[in-house]
Amino acid sequence: GSLPSFIVINEVVFAIDRLSGDQTLPTLTLIETRQPVDIRMMVFEPKGDGMADVFATAVPADPCGTLIYRATAVWDREGLYALDASTVRTDPDAECTLDEAEELTITLTDQMFYSIRANGAGVPYNTFVPVEEQRPYQLINTLPIEAFEIEWVIEEGFYPSVRLSVTGVTDGCDAPTQIALQRLGTSIYQVNAVRVLPLETLCTMIARTYTHEQFFDLPANAPIEFIVNGETITLAQP
Repeated sequence: GSLPSFIVINEVVFAIDRLSGDQTLPTLTLIETRQPVDIRMMVFEPKGDGMADVFATAVPADPCGTLIYRATAVWDREGLYALDASTVRTDPDAECTLDEAEELTITLTDQMFYSIRANGAGVPYNTFVPVEEQRPYQLINTLPIEAFEIEWVIEEGFYPSVRLSVTGVTDGCDAPTQIALQRLGTSIYQVNAVRVLPLETLCTMIARTYTHEQFFDLPANAPIEFIVNGETITLAQP
């Protein structure tokens, strides 16, 4: 089959540089940063025997980046798969002549899942539930963030975790708010507040304030940078 171009080691992405001539061992180049892919909609089509096709419609932030994506089972969450998609540049200094990225579709086929986490947003779809009871079209909405708080939470006997809290104003839909955390580098994360709604959902125009917090297990051995509304916020070691 085809040879891979990238490899992921402990959630860090490396490009594989294949050498010519007598040298047979490839070298690895660390990908310092990734650009997020904005997944806007997911469509599920059952194939029988618990299998389903998953179509994710997305728009890359970097029109000249190389798309990389993978779907993996989350080892400590039964029935949950994580779809991570981003674009990378093996040559960050290369000139880009494109102004806008084209919309693309990521296609996956998998089985036996209850939900998929798409770039940090949980999208429900249970392959065990009869097809007629499913809502196969899900739209991921990004909500405005007006206030953001971060802090370490340290409990005796437990690994330190990070508490993220977001506040903003949105419409009258009561769909649960989520914090979508996308890893862009070894210790760089982009933060978005999102909702996941069936495509046909109608929301009232009544403005309301939302506040949501989530806890994340993140590496604690280096300062962590969070990008919120384009602004970088640094969290020091606990």
